[in-house]
Amino acid sequence: MNTSSDQGFRFWGGIINDKQRANLYLESHSFETAIGDTELKPEIFYELLKLKSAALNNYITSRITQEDFNQFLKAFLLAVSSRIYRSIHSDTK
Repeated sequence: MNTSSDQGFRFWGGIINDKQRANLYLESHSFETAIGDTELKPEIFYELLKLKSAALNNYITSRITQEDFNQFLKAFLLAVSSRIYRSIHSDTK
């Protein structure tokens, strides 16, 4: 039986890597489907995540500069880590 996690294992007579499997998966499935696919191997899901992250980064940086995006990420991560820190320390009092 050919499940979603091993589709395309042999492609044109050769063995393909996880990134290629992820691309093949996305030809017939959405990322949302992948999130709920319990048969999808973690290695392939990781490749899907990297592909979608790169696509999102490309989309964002087509609208704003990479520098502006990096500044936003730094400010966002600082705010999140500060909130987590305050939450942890307020719970211990």
